[in-house]
Amino acid sequence: MALRRASAEASERATVASSDGPISRLQVAMFSGGRGSASISRSLIKNPHVELTNIINAYDDGLSTGRLRHFIPGYLGPSDVRKNITTLMPMRERELRSLRALLECRFPPAEAWRST
Repeated sequence: MALRRASAEASERATVASSDGPISRLQVAMFSGGRGSASISRSLIKNPHVELTNIINAYDDGLSTGRLRHFIPGYLGPSDVRKNITTLMPMRERELRSLRALLECRFPPAEAWRST
């Protein structure tokens, strides 16, 4: 699955002017997991000369994603996709900050459910 950060700013900055003339944007494709590439992604999207596309491996089988994949055979885990989406989301608008908080919400461990 490929994920590209799209914005009005990005389309306007297809080429960036300099004293020597227009500079093309560097197109970067990065194979990405969940958390490991977040800091690299954040750094790259801050650079106006870079257009980033994340290619995400959705075959994760760790922690809660592993439990979901065991429970639903053939299911691709959403965890890495979710993590990359929240990394690439602009955080200027309140609504996007709320959406990010919702996407990053985790349920408490099963033991906490049984004790209530």
